Amino acid sequence: YSLDEGKLNVLKVAADGGFLRYEELSMEKIHDGRIMGIYHHNLTNSTYTISEDKTLKTIFNGKVTQGK
Repeated sequence: YSLDEGKLNVLKVAADGGFLRYEELSMEKIHDGRIMGIYHHNLTNSTYTISEDKTLKTIFNGKVTQGK
């Protein structure tokens, strides 16, 4: 399980195919512990994750940064 290992798998889903087709964009270990929550903000194209140890990470333009 990727989330249990702190890995985030980013997929691009094809809406024109009834959301049945997808392309894997990346699989990256972004946390040392289990990812407990994920939020994607459509307007800024940013993704936020929080881990079991309460570490917040932000993914923007493919770069991962640690939140404050």
